Amino acid sequence: MPSPGAGRNGVEFLERYTISPDQILYQTATSIVLAGTDKRSDHAPVALKFMRSKADYLAETKSAARNASHASCSNIIAVVESERVNGGLITQKDVDALTGSAVERICSDLNLCGTYLVILERGSVDLLHEISHKVYAHHSELIEVAKDVASTLQYMNEAMLTAHGDVKLRNFVKTHSMDGTIRWKAIDLDGSARHGDPIGAKLSTACCPPEMARLRYKYLYGDCTDSARPASDEVRPAVSISCVPPSMR
Repeated sequence: MPSPGAGRNGVEFLERYTISPDQILYQTATSIVLAGTDKRSDHAPVALKFMRSKADYLAETKSAARNASHASCSNIIAVVESERVNGGLITQKDVDALTGSAVERICSDLNLCGTYLVILERGSVDLLHEISHKVYAHHSELIEVAKDVASTLQYMNEAMLTAHGDVKLRNFVKTHSMDGTIRWKAIDLDGSARHGDPIGAKLSTACCPPEMARLRYKYLYGDCTDSARPASDEVRPAVSISCVPPSMR
């Protein structure tokens, strides 16, 4: 995946990052992720995730902080920067300070003002793209990928005491360490929740822990109080989960 530069499509952002409207890694109604480079780290590739919801931003950053607090934290994609002025909020002043030839397109097409920003380590490819396009020479390679995914979910559940909440192939990305080791890491933690804490309105419909699935079933079929229904961007609904580690069940 090519990295955006400061050329005709590059935009300087926050006096540190170079981004481009042509380098959209992922886009939904709730967030947009742009590829970028970090000038302070020898133009290392980064992913700039702009979230519409403050609740999603807080879930993402709190999970990242819990991950960073552990000595062995190589299972989750690393946060490069999140604690900025305004609590991650992108203001009109930030947008006005953009420089580069693609500023007008960034401002008109992406509407970044009012979003919440987290800058993340960028993987080279997501798992959905990998298994859809790569021919594995031996099944042992796939087993190693599956082990990475399984160990990541176990680490989140037992060490971080956190449910990911949006497990799918697209939310695991390939990373390469300095010694050439390949590691598949989890991304997109804005739907995560710590065991016993309220879950947010963003909840995976594809694959999630049984405790979250149970709550979603109750909500969909009306067997839940109004307090369990998705709330506004500012308030996460008052429904608690208690994801007990498998070893304790």
